[in-house]
Amino acid sequence: MSHGRGYVAALSEQCRAKDIPILTNVQVVGLIKEGSRVIGVEARFKNQLKKFYADKAVIIASGGFSANKALYTKLDPRLEGMTFTGASSATGEMIGIAEKAGAAVSDMEYIQCNLGPDVGYSHRSGYHLDVTRHVLVNIHGKRFVAEDGARDYLRDAVLQQPNKIVYSIVDKNGFQNLSSLFQQAGILGEIEGEHFENNDLAELAKKMKVPPENLVNTIKEYNQAVETKKDPYGREVWMLTQKIETPPFYAARVRMAVHYTMGGIVINENAQVLTKEREPIKGLYAAGEVTTGVHGSNRVGGNGLLDAFVFGRIAGENAAVGL
Repeated sequence: MSHGRGYVAALSEQCRAKDIPILTNVQVVGLIKEGSRVIGVEARFKNQLKKFYADKAVIIASGGFSANKALYTKLDPRLEGMTFTGASSATGEMIGIAEKAGAAVSDMEYIQCNLGPDVGYSHRSGYHLDVTRHVLVNIHGKRFVAEDGARDYLRDAVLQQPNKIVYSIVDKNGFQNLSSLFQQAGILGEIEGEHFENNDLAELAKKMKVPPENLVNTIKEYNQAVETKKDPYGREVWMLTQKIETPPFYAARVRMAVHYTMGGIVINENAQVLTKEREPIKGLYAAGEVTTGVHGSNRVGGNGLLDAFVFGRIAGENAAVGL
């Protein structure tokens, strides 16, 4: 179910079965209020401004702002020039629209990064996603971080490397453990020259244009750390459990990319949108990445689904009964 297509297909089928219309290419430009209650949205639809009124409530589920380069660069200048790993539609306009309607917005500076393709390339290898069996090295072929660290810890370490470019390395077992989509991305990336494969580590290093001796020693030291459970970086190696020793070996040239935004619209446990005074705005709910407060300052991988589905269901149930 790549990029949520499976979930969307299942939910869309339920909408069709219940005769619930789905409109696309509709740009919301404002929330309509009657007194203190939100009663609908104003949107551009077929080149016209049109008002859509809600029977009971409006739910905002428009995603975060990981594709809004101007906004995330303004919030964190270190992210200038970064690409993003998510959907191009995650531009965050609804956060500002909700704020104009009285909603509280918080934690916008909490922007999570993850490894993505180098600038100018399009294939995300995913070699780093199995934390039990990959190594990160810099352009000198040297390991520089404990790979099982939290995402903000990894982000800061990568941004301190020369040119902010690093390589993620796995062996045959690591590659075969990837999903078919990431395996395909790895193969396509090799054709484009951003991914590399070889049966010999030294030869792999030459393809990567890093010092072969350094890379060979790095992998040797990493495998020893897996054996001894002692990480040179002072962390207990509790997740790094698989050696990198079975050829062929694979490497991907990667850099940090904006992945998820933890900041956004403030909600309560009922998914009601709150004002700056932390009072619910009648008729307005929100769920998913557009909200804040669910993950804190650093989201754990995979929990975006819980954020969307748990609070999406809560929002739907409460909106249906007019809480």
